[in-house]
Amino acid sequence: MKRTLVNLEDDIADRIKIYQRNNNFSSVSKTINHLVNIALEKEDVSKDLKKIIDNGNLQISKTSYIINLLEQMYSDFNLDELTDPKKSVALRKFKNQLYRSFDD
Repeated sequence: MKRTLVNLEDDIADRIKIYQRNNNFSSVSKTINHLVNIALEKEDVSKDLKKIIDNGNLQISKTSYIINLLEQMYSDFNLDELTDPKKSVALRKFKNQLYRSFDD
């Protein structure tokens, strides 16, 4: 273990002593090591959480964009009547072309 000199403000030193007593640590050094370890782990978790939130926001943005595109397509195609997709000539033609492109 490496020895390090740390100057603590009085109120922080008091809080560390209280934490030491409440959690049955044998020394202030072990208490400070424990608290620093907790702080570093929370920092890592905080960074991971930020990445997850950013990724979620990106997914929400993409989903919103896709919904807007679908609404625009619906509007442009003037699809007022719902039809059976299995009977759609245009859809069958599209699928046939798609399947042929996979066979090539």
